[in-house]
Amino acid sequence: MSAEVSAPPLIARYQASQLPPKRLGKIQALLQSKLNRFATWELEAALADDPENLRAAFLLSDLHANEGDFEESVLLANR
Repeated sequence: MSAEVSAPPLIARYQASQLPPKRLGKIQALLQSKLNRFATWELEAALADDPENLRAAFLLSDLHANEGDFEESVLLANR
């Protein structure tokens, strides 16, 4: 008797979201190269295309937090 536990809605939305395939490689390469400003622009463009993309929003929130822009980070994380 195993009961399957479903993820909370926010986690399920995050898990279902993906970075846009056309931007994924570029974003990963920019982040690996520590070119965070350019990665931020790509992530902002991805959010402009799909404002409900939690994966892009949380990654962008993390970049803002790492840059010390905590206000913007919190705004993005609380979408």
